Amino acid sequence: MKTIIISAICLLQLMSAFAQESKTIPLDGSWRVALDVFYQGTKKQWYKMELPSSRDLHVDYVLYFRRSDYLVADWMHLPGTMEEANIGVKVYPEKAFSEGLQKKITCDAPFWIPRTVTDAPFWIQRTVTIPPGWNDKAIVFSMERTIGICTMYWDGQLVGEASGYEVPHKFELNNSLTSAGDHIITVFVNRNDKRYKQVGHGVVGENGTEWIGVVGKIEMQVQNSIYVKNLQIYPNIENGTIKATFDFGQNSKQNKDITINFSVRKKKSGGKFEKIKTLKIQNENIKQQSLDLVLPKPVELWTEFNPCLYELKTEVLMNDLSEDESFTTFGMRKFATENGNFTLNGKKIF
Repeated sequence: MKTIIISAICLLQLMSAFAQESKTIPLDGSWRVALDVFYQGTKKQWYKMELPSSRDLHVDYVLYFRRSDYLVADWMHLPGTMEEANIGVKVYPEKAFSEGLQKKITCDAPFWIPRTVTDAPFWIQRTVTIPPGWNDKAIVFSMERTIGICTMYWDGQLVGEASGYEVPHKFELNNSLTSAGDHIITVFVNRNDKRYKQVGHGVVGENGTEWIGVVGKIEMQVQNSIYVKNLQIYPNIENGTIKATFDFGQNSKQNKDITINFSVRKKKSGGKFEKIKTLKIQNENIKQQSLDLVLPKPVELWTEFNPCLYELKTEVLMNDLSEDESFTTFGMRKFATENGNFTLNGKKIF
């Protein structure tokens, strides 16, 4: 019995150590949710309190849904959509167009509208625990896919906004906000914000894919003492070079020597990286960087028939000790217009 107890204690210690050393905390699971049908959450500062319950918002829901048969909830599973959570107006089948098809709708909407529908903006909220190993380090909160504009709050403080269906919504928390212990994430998601109009088959309802929610990975990632961020790559096929622009993030300002090694390889080959440039700077002189990198010859261009991709490895060292490592995928191609035609790498394609 003593051996079993000792083994269990050792296992728990190992699990605790692993959790502290891990650089990612997944945030899938149950989140509080509240529909903000009359856009009052920001004015009433819902981000500074526990989100109101469906009981608290009952009158608003009745007015908004116009006494339709609707479903609401105080919790939903993320990643997920409102339809999956059965939140919204219930839509009933009337008569099948053909055997097995039960999507004939009594309203004037197309037959492919989901079983429950709502286009209301909404708030989500949950408590997260920062492990001791992450104490006072910069952290990035990321939601892989959502429609509209997201506004994120951390412990009631505004962090920022993000938009775009095609890219993850990321929010950087500086090290002054990330003490070890419990914290509250609150996010307002508004797909009706027209500042960044989003259209396409994956967004609008005409192709059967209208939805609101948060899908894909939802997680927090701890950053290293110093790290590269916002790396952008611009290919130059005529010279066989790429222009790389990037910023730095850091958890503490220390006067130390910083070395950045850039290496590249063809991604499909999976072979060794070839170093193409080394950049040395002082920590106190950190600022946005822009530099040209020459690729090994011969340079292979990207086309739809030969989709060759390269992988750029960026390694940051402080006093010769590795601090950060990142990988970026890119293709060498030039898309342009000429005499009213589209060209790819100088050849007319349309």
